[in-house]
Amino acid sequence: MDKEEVYHNILLNADVETLRSLCFVDRDIAKTCNNKYFWVEKFKYDLLPLPVPTPKKLNIDEYEKMLMIKKEMFDLLLVNFIEKNRSNKVGIMSVTKGYIQIYVTKEYKKDIENLLPVRLLYIIPENTELVDDSDEIEFISIIKIDSINDNIYDLKFDKTYIDGNGKNLRFSMKCHKWEILEMLTAFKYYNENVEILDEHNMNFSRNIDPDNDDVEAKFMRIGIYDAIEVFDKFKLF
Repeated sequence: MDKEEVYHNILLNADVETLRSLCFVDRDIAKTCNNKYFWVEKFKYDLLPLPVPTPKKLNIDEYEKMLMIKKEMFDLLLVNFIEKNRSNKVGIMSVTKGYIQIYVTKEYKKDIENLLPVRLLYIIPENTELVDDSDEIEFISIIKIDSINDNIYDLKFDKTYIDGNGKNLRFSMKCHKWEILEMLTAFKYYNENVEILDEHNMNFSRNIDPDNDDVEAKFMRIGIYDAIEVFDKFKLF
């Protein structure tokens, strides 16, 4: 194994702090760090979706950004699972049905198939297209993600595709948690303002919208996020 291969393997297994330390202190290692194909491999190695659209230059900044988004989406799934399964004694709105909704606006149409789980593309028939029949319609469709348990999710599309006869097609498939996590991460990278809501149309962010949110339920949600942050800090998970 030559020196370049050794560096490649070290970087492939390195965390982001180690990457930043090595990539900026050694000229030989920096060659690997500046290689776009290395970052394609690194994204795949760490189960990160490739950025859509792909930047002209993949680098450690894009890698770290994707890592942070993935952690944010992991926490979102955990919050949703906790809310679905905890006791209902604390209030009606505190227990959700476990639905996560993504509002698919027209801006996604060009790249939508690069944001969806790869397996889904095999069940979408040929000669179909994404619904986009009126400039007055703000969004094309809603993707619904139903938590069956902590590892399995049901992915549903509501009027997302139409066939040659203008018939709406609905698709549903069982997905593993990592597929849902990858899809949510890809959507969030594509548009940091993507609408990811529960079945009450309340956003999963920590921001409170007093006009649309159940404030008590939102504070409880923020409390779960805070608890996860503490657990992460002290490595209690």
